[in-house]
Amino acid sequence: MMGGQENFIKMNNQTIAPRPLTYIYGTGEYKISPSYDLYIEGQIFSKKKNKYLNTFLNGSLGRYQSFHIYEPNFGSRTFLVHRALASTYNDLIQKSPLVDYFGLELGKTYDNLITPTGIKLKPQKVTPDHVNCNGLDNSFGNLRLATKIEQDLNRRVYPSRKYLLPFGIQKTPDFRPRSFKGKFNLNGHRCTTQYYSEIGEAVLAYNALKKQKIIEFFGQELGQRLINEITYLSEYKLKQQQLIGI
Repeated sequence: MMGGQENFIKMNNQTIAPRPLTYIYGTGEYKISPSYDLYIEGQIFSKKKNKYLNTFLNGSLGRYQSFHIYEPNFGSRTFLVHRALASTYNDLIQKSPLVDYFGLELGKTYDNLITPTGIKLKPQKVTPDHVNCNGLDNSFGNLRLATKIEQDLNRRVYPSRKYLLPFGIQKTPDFRPRSFKGKFNLNGHRCTTQYYSEIGEAVLAYNALKKQKIIEFFGQELGQRLINEITYLSEYKLKQQQLIGI
């Protein structure tokens, strides 16, 4: 693959050309580097060196892809690929229900958000989220802008490496008869179901409790939008698992 403008991809029948690398700071300030082009597939091209830059694993346990650049407009710094994509293609990336409802912006933290039911949210920062919870999958359809509360609702529970469990389901390490339960966080509060002997029972209880709490917290209209997205995210993750044979 050659550099420059040769490599395009199509999205909704539109051709998406590479863009100059853009980064958004927490204040909402945009910085643009004309020396580097970022492709929507996550590749970074140096115009000065006339080549693609290598990426490397970064972050906790190497869960994210990163690249390093030097540019007078930026200085010497390391970028996480998914954050660079979210900043550079901010107008194209999908937005979560809360980001859309409150009109929130990438990189900013909000501490004055009130739900339609009158509940104050804990400080929420808008960051890019990996839909399938795989921090190494930076495909554009796997990224969205979301608040912390929504990302908490999309996190997998990892109680044990011995069991591949559905999202949100936890298993006790012992062999008690009733050992499966559902667990999720909502605005900093841990919500759990009772224990069940079958995974399927725990999944049903988990889904029911999550829907109940979300509606209580956000009201019927906004709550249903959140529930609809959670359903979509679950279906997306399931399809991804099937594609890789899990």
